[in-house]
Amino acid sequence: MPHTPRPRRLTAALLTIKDLPEGYQPLVGTTGTSMMGDISTDADICDKRVGPTVGIPKSETANAGFSKNGGPMLFESLTVTGPRTAHALVAGLASAPRLCPSMLTTVPSSGQQARLRIRPLRVPRLGDAAAGLAFSVTFPALKLTVQGKLITVAHRDVALTIMVIGVPATSPREANAITAAAVRKLQRMR
Repeated sequence: MPHTPRPRRLTAALLTIKDLPEGYQPLVGTTGTSMMGDISTDADICDKRVGPTVGIPKSETANAGFSKNGGPMLFESLTVTGPRTAHALVAGLASAPRLCPSMLTTVPSSGQQARLRIRPLRVPRLGDAAAGLAFSVTFPALKLTVQGKLITVAHRDVALTIMVIGVPATSPREANAITAAAVRKLQRMR
């Protein structure tokens, strides 16, 4: 029977600045972490809906956010989903670049229309399954494009999601290293 961590243990498994490359500092407030709760439980990126599609209670999710020298932002989400759903989240992320490489979407936090372009991102073997994508979001009204990387890992009954966004763009190597550190910390939680 899978071991389900209590929310306090999920929170203890989140990354801290000690786990991250130099320059990262915690974000103050909830900037971006509510968005991560939606993204980290959406198994179908291409459905043009951003929101929890698997009915995960908020008590089963822990989120953290960081910024690096006033530039890129890093968000982590740990969600108890059960093994089947954790694998479905990874599979959904892996198939998205093939199914919908470009789409017009509405950003939940601002209500603005944006053009989302995604492509596969090579990630190391992590946890029970892992997938990643690189993305760019263009906001026509602001004449702004934001680059990012999104990696989801299934580890037992937990889905771990790392998202790095901003300018300058973080390298795939750094995003992968951060995700590997997050997986190691989650594994030590048991």
